Amino acid sequence: ARGGCTVRCLPAACCLLPAARVCVCVRRGAVRAGRALLPDRGPQGQPAAVQAHARAAPPREMAGGKASGSSRSAAGGADVKQGQWTAEEDKLLASWQAKMGNRWSAVAQHMPGRTGQQCAQRWRHKVNPFIRKDKWTEEEDKKLSALHKEFGNKWAEIARRLEGRTDQQCMGRWRRHLDPTIKKESWSTDEDQRLIELHKTHGSSWAQIATKIQGRTAQQCRARFFQMQCWDADRQASAAPTSNVAQAAAKAASLLAEHPQTAAALPPCAHP
Repeated sequence: ARGGCTVRCLPAACCLLPAARVCVCVRRGAVRAGRALLPDRGPQGQPAAVQAHARAAPPREMAGGKASGSSRSAAGGADVKQGQWTAEEDKLLASWQAKMGNRWSAVAQHMPGRTGQQCAQRWRHKVNPFIRKDKWTEEEDKKLSALHKEFGNKWAEIARRLEGRTDQQCMGRWRRHLDPTIKKESWSTDEDQRLIELHKTHGSSWAQIATKIQGRTAQQCRARFFQMQCWDADRQASAAPTSNVAQAAAKAASLLAEHPQTAAALPPCAHP
């Protein structure tokens, strides 16, 4: 079409129409247009506008063999944080989301070490004040079961129809409590032995272990394993001389301290 070009070009290239001498370049989502004043062709046989644009474009910084625009870089080229969010970060995220809405790339500019994707995920699953954190009601469980029959494991679709619940909450509720294939009864001796053998092979890969124990989830396998370790430490303390009781108790406490979430879900340490 005369007078302009609407073709999306590569980041470091643009399209020149000789008849109209108008250059329109699409670069990172921003449209830039200008009248070409250079010859049609440069010394290397490329359109002059292409060469001019390539010279003007700033070089992309490289880190570890990857471009600065990769998922490893946050705003300003800072290294991306992979650890847990702090309370201060949550407050800062809520403050900038209130100002900028869901423009996560813009929000991330004010969150050192965090990407737009990280900010979006944190908001949707934790910081959003409309997320419900109370216990699931019987009505919610019934609705979740009905929605799962309709949508299967499409948790985002299900969450849109359960006010105040995220896709992760819906998935967790289903897999840990409502899935009819999950066993709720006590573990059998055969299951315990199988769990011990699988742990020797797979270590703490609980999701992988759960695929080999029918009807048990990864959370159930992890909790059961540490429960058995607690029992072993308790037995050792009971059978050991008085001088070794404190050592056995310290071992049990150390195991639970390493896994606080699992420890919180365990019943009191008692023999089966």
